[in-house]
Amino acid sequence: MTFCGKTSQRSILKMLKARSLCLCGAILFVCLPLAQRRNRFDVATFDRDRILNAANQYLSERPITITASTSQRSAGGPHDFFSEGDYWWPDPKDPKGPYIQRDGMSNPDNFTAHRQYLMRLSVQVPALTAAWMVTQDSRYSTHAASHLRAWFVDDRTRMTPLPRISQTGRDSVNRRRQRIVQLLALLA
Repeated sequence: MTFCGKTSQRSILKMLKARSLCLCGAILFVCLPLAQRRNRFDVATFDRDRILNAANQYLSERPITITASTSQRSAGGPHDFFSEGDYWWPDPKDPKGPYIQRDGMSNPDNFTAHRQYLMRLSVQVPALTAAWMVTQDSRYSTHAASHLRAWFVDDRTRMTPLPRISQTGRDSVNRRRQRIVQLLALLA
């Protein structure tokens, strides 16, 4: 432990670890019962009005899937999700050639309808589901299910399950990162 009257650095660290563990244990021993007695925050009660206002608006809106709009620039069919990246533009030197990237400059002519429909789905279905959870009113769950059926089951309106061309431009580059970012709306 000591060398020439000095405490070694290793023994000081051991002592500090032991004291820290004891202190943490004491804090848990004292605070845990207090935390268990504390009133729980009820999100459903707090947010009920906002949830129901949104869900009631969405009850009157029909599902809109990617088959509602198409782009002539898409290499896929009517069931393939397609969106052009915000920062990709036609090359002024070769307008029919591959797109070029202009970081920070959104191209207003890019096709984004499918992205907007997907974002709409990712907002409406959770709101309808939350309204059902708060009220147990089947109107909300039935309408949420109709959106999901339209997007993923109905042969006339469903989206292709493998979005291999989801975000692209006029070039042959497979923009995998952007494709993944676009589809994160399904998980949000």
